[in-house]
Amino acid sequence: MSFVEIEQLIAKFRTAAKDKGDFATPAKRDHRFYDEMRTAALAIGKFDSPGKEAFKALLKDESVHVRSWAAATLLVEGDVEARIVLEQIAKSEGIIGLNAEMALREFDRGNLKPPFWKEGK
Repeated sequence: MSFVEIEQLIAKFRTAAKDKGDFATPAKRDHRFYDEMRTAALAIGKFDSPGKEAFKALLKDESVHVRSWAAATLLVEGDVEARIVLEQIAKSEGIIGLNAEMALREFDRGNLKPPFWKEGK
């Protein structure tokens, strides 16, 4: 496994998150993009620290959808920067802001499950 592989997986994750957006239609397409993000994130996670650091860089991505998914994933691990990112996104109007607000609320209640790092759905 190499840095190049990590970068390719990060690119796949970014593309799928941007294509998914708030919700890609039809639902089948939305599920496909989620599965692509999940597959890439699980593979990135297998790189341990270098993979997690590369994934953490997504918190600064230009796409709010990429930042949101990365932050929700890292928040479960207690990443302080992920919380800050979600708090900023929660101020946004629309579904993206509502999703960030809900993720923070569920995390604070102890109910937020990792969207990607675990093998089970």
